[in-house]
Formats: sequence, structure tokens, C-alpha cells
Amino acid sequence: MIKPSPPEPQKYPSLREVFGILLVTFSLSLLLAALWSDLENKTRLLVAEILVGVPAVAYTAWKRLDFRVTFRIRPVKWQILPVSVLIGAGIAVATEEISRLIQRVIPMDMDVLTALSDMMRAGNDRELVILILAAVVIASVVEEALFRGMLQGALERRGDVTRAVMAASLIFAFIHFNPWWVIEILLMAVLMGVLAWKTDSIFPSVALHATNNAIALVMVNLPEEKLSWLLRGDHIRPVYLILAVALIVEGFRLVYKIQDKSIVSFHSIER
Repeated sequence: MIKPSPPEPQKYPSLREVFGILLVTFSLSLLLAALWSDLENKTRLLVAEILVGVPAVAYTAWKRLDFRVTFRIRPVKWQILPVSVLIGAGIAVATEEISRLIQRVIPMDMDVLTALSDMMRAGNDRELVILILAAVVIASVVEEALFRGMLQGALERRGDVTRAVMAASLIFAFIHFNPWWVIEILLMAVLMGVLAWKTDSIFPSVALHATNNAIALVMVNLPEEKLSWLLRGDHIRPVYLILAVALIVEGFRLVYKIQDKSIVSFHSIER
């Protein structure tokens, strides 16, 4: 009698497991937000960004899943990374204008706006280091691993890439808890999702995400007069908006070209 071969070990979490992990992450964030009111704002942000990734990493280790597959940690052609940085710069400028337009049509409550600005504004070198670590380094790595890696990857395995990118992007926009930021975050999330899908790696979307957050951090911390070259009144100068859109469009064209060429070369070597 021929014995059936044992099932292959599970390499990544199922979609149900992923949503369970997200639910735990969401609940943990709400719980900690209620408990750490005495923590200074910058430290709170740093701790929050670190803890976002803890449930996913802990579950992956506990189930002995493949970290590289679960979080889409795969190498890419090095040329894609600087292009991703340029795309991130374009997105930062374009979404800044979107934010200003939304603020003009539906003004954010001044107390909320002040609180958000104060959280991202460094009062000294120590606070600046914490903000860079939290908003630029940790946020980009952890959030991309969780949303473009684990969540979008699980959704893509269900079949429809477009729905996978859109669903992961909508959830990503929702968890930021700010209705005034939904459009700009959703736009950025969709572009990061396409980048992660096309390259099958989170490294390009991490580069894009980090660049966007770094530029946003600089703009919040610079005095308005030092941004006069970029702004005309309350809006981004048209020439820089055109340049931003050009960076995004041309950047994606280059990514597709480099990635497709890489796939063709790989298949040639296989033959």
C-alpha cells in the first residue's frame, strides 16, 4: 500500500489568520492608547510604530512560517530602489497639495491640526532622532511588511491582484484614523501596492514610504519662509506639481521596464 505523502509545511499565514493578526494589532493599539497617556508624544509614536509589527512577527515565529514569504522580503534589482525614492519624492509633493486642497474645502478642527503638528515637530535633537526612527525608519519597514507584504500577499493568493491592492490600501488608509488624510493615504497606498506586486518585494515600497515620510517630516519642521521656493501662497507651485507627477509616471515606467527586463533575463538563463 502506497502511503500518501505528508502535506508540505505551511509557508505563510492564511487570509483568515492575517485578518486575525490585524484585529489583534488594532485592539492592542486601542488598548495602549488608553493606557499610555503619561508618555511623551514622540516616545508614544515610537513605541506605537514598533508594536504594530509585534503580533505579526510573533505569530509568524510561533507557527514557524517563512518570514521571507510572509512579509515579501525578496531582493530586487538595485536600480529599482533609487527610482522608488524619486517616486516617493513625487508622491510627497503631490499629496501635500491634496492635503492643502482638502483642508481648504473641509477644514480640520484646529485642535486636531495643532496636536498632529506638535507630534511631528521636533523641539530638540533627541526628539528629532526619535521622529526619524519612528516616522521614517520603523513606520516604513513595519507598515510595508504588514500591509504590502503579509496582507496584500495573502489577498493576492486569492486571485485578483487589483482587488488585493485596493483592499489592502483601503484597510491601510482606515487604520490611520484621520478622515482628512484618507484620499492622500489611499493614493500613496495604491501606488506602494502596485510597486510591491510588480517587484514581488517590499523593499521598493519601503524606500518610497520612507522618502515620503522624510519629506513630510522636513516640511513640518521647516519654518514657512524657508519653503517659499516650493509654495505660492497656501499651495504648491504648479511647476513642482508638474515635476512631481512626472516623477511618479516616469518612475513607474522605469520600474516596469527594469522588472520586465529582469524577468526576461532570468528566463533566458533558465533555458
